[in-house]
Amino acid sequence: MAFHFPLETLLRLQVSYEDKERRILEDLGRKLAAARQRIEEIEQERRTAARNLSEHLLHGLTASEMHFATACDSMREEQHRRLSNQLVEIEKEYRRQQAVYLEARQKREILEGLRERQAAEYRRERERREQQAMDDLFLMRAGRKELPGQPASLAALTGACDGES
Repeated sequence: MAFHFPLETLLRLQVSYEDKERRILEDLGRKLAAARQRIEEIEQERRTAARNLSEHLLHGLTASEMHFATACDSMREEQHRRLSNQLVEIEKEYRRQQAVYLEARQKREILEGLRERQAAEYRRERERREQQAMDDLFLMRAGRKELPGQPASLAALTGACDGES
């Protein structure tokens, strides 16, 4: 009879749940990376715009150009602030999801450990029964050689003399 783990269905469910939580965590990780990348892009745009404004100020700017540059900088600053707030929220959600995923993984590992212990116990018990069957077969064969037609006696197997009793 093959080994059967009674909680196999629960283990498969737990593996599926862990996979789902891992995918959610990975998705949040991608969102984090994208938000950080976009913030870096906005910061780079702001630095470039500030450098360009400084160069244009040296050569002279009209009031409308200055007003437009200021409005663009305000828009970039607002985008930066909004993305920074989103980043903070995504990081919080990522940490929460990380805890959910770690808990799911731990539960799966516990079930797998239980299955492995039960499988090892099953193998030990099967090996013990096989050894017992081989021992019984050996005793039966040894008994036939010593005393044809009669069951093996302990004295015949241990090599004790017939005169000693």
